[in-house]
Formats: sequence, C-alpha cells, structure tokens
Amino acid sequence: MMDGNIAYQGYACQAAPYFEKLGAPCPTYQNPSDFYMKRLAVRYPPPPEDIAMVDFFSSEYKNVLEPDVI
Repeated sequence: MMDGNIAYQGYACQAAPYFEKLGAPCPTYQNPSDFYMKRLAVRYPPPPEDIAMVDFFSSEYKNVLEPDVI
C-alpha cells in the first residue's frame, strides 16, 4: 500500500523479483520488507517525484498483478 494505492499484492518471496523488474531492486543483505517500506513511503506535502512514484507503481500493479487477483 502506498498513499492509499496498492503497489504489490502477492507472496512475500515474489516481491523482490517483481520490484526488480520495475527498476527498484532490493540491495543485497537488506531486508526486502524494510527496504520497500522506505522506498514506497510518500512525504507530505508530496513532492512531484513522490506523486510520479505513486502513479508508476500503482499503474504497474493495475496492469501486471491486479488481473490475476481473485
């Protein structure tokens, strides 16, 4: 979840490969959960780069993962 938008939904073990394909790889030896919580955090008031990040990741979720959600 990112600013009220879904960024990922699925198995934890598949999150890192998914985000890596989107250009946001988790650094080696870093906890993926911690890394993505920080990576997907939105500051307030949101600067343009945070708005673009929300748009990008939520759009990718809708196009790639949402069709498979039951």
